[in-house]
Amino acid sequence: MRARRCPPLKAWQAFHLADAAAPYLSKRFVDANFAFHGKVMTGVVEQPERWKRAVDTIEDVMAQAVGRAYVVRYFSPETKV
Repeated sequence: MRARRCPPLKAWQAFHLADAAAPYLSKRFVDANFAFHGKVMTGVVEQPERWKRAVDTIEDVMAQAVGRAYVVRYFSPETKV
């Protein structure tokens, strides 16, 4: 019986899915992700504390929603062009 080969696109998708999820998985994944993306790719020496990473994630996710709420509250439709 021949081993099944994973088509290149599926392999690419699997890699990127795992790579994107790595910061949110167990410590081993987080550390491996930082070792490559943090140290090798950007030269960052020390990983930020967990709570700082969590705050950064929330800020990234909520930025658009907070901006929209701010515009709705402080800018009337007449001021929009």
